[in-house]
Amino acid sequence: MIDRYSRPAMKQVWSEENTFDLWLKIEIAATNAWAQLGVVPPDQAEKIGKARFDRAEYDRWFESTKHDIVSFTRSVTSTIGPEGRWLHHGLTSNDVKDTALSIQLTQSVDLIDNECVRLMSSLRSVAEKFALTPCMGRSHGIHAEPMSFGLKAALWWDEMQRHLNRLQLLRSEVAVGMLRGSLMYYLGMVIISISFIYYSSLNFEVSLGWIIASIFWGRFKAKKELIEIDTKLIMEEKNIFLLLL
Repeated sequence: MIDRYSRPAMKQVWSEENTFDLWLKIEIAATNAWAQLGVVPPDQAEKIGKARFDRAEYDRWFESTKHDIVSFTRSVTSTIGPEGRWLHHGLTSNDVKDTALSIQLTQSVDLIDNECVRLMSSLRSVAEKFALTPCMGRSHGIHAEPMSFGLKAALWWDEMQRHLNRLQLLRSEVAVGMLRGSLMYYLGMVIISISFIYYSSLNFEVSLGWIIASIFWGRFKAKKELIEIDTKLIMEEKNIFLLLL
């Protein structure tokens, strides 16, 4: 992200640090799910839960493998013992990467949601304070009949409420992970069982959203909705600018 256009919280969501942290959480969540199904010994799953990501080791492996997930799993297993053989069990690279991407999208939506709530609180205060304050109405960018400035702020509040509803709907659509194994080899009751355990531990909606089409649709919807909301906010900034003329 471009520093001068990025807020610290949003920049952190899309940082490499957060990405690697999410990859590790996903790997541990999958291992714990396998343990609950009796595949991975509980004591070994517990040890894997204490694994750490070593960035220096990752960089060293990446020089030779040129593969991010391979380098990642090797860097993590270097911090534990032989139980590391269960790390990434039954997974393929995009199970980790796409699920992490979905989590980052939900984190981003939550940040925007919080800012929208703050903005709506301010707009409500303005609407109540200036409910009886007259101002010039505008039509086609020029003066029209007088109106209440409080009403103008209330209309902005109402529009933001619709954006907030769209964001909440969007969040439920992007909170979709992927867990299918290599070439969907693990499809069947085992993968369905582990999906329920796995997604619940990540606070995702329990669904069969590991189908890759759902991932791509979620990405498209997220990008489309965020662009539309950003465009609306730019239009509101223009309206406020016109009031100052």
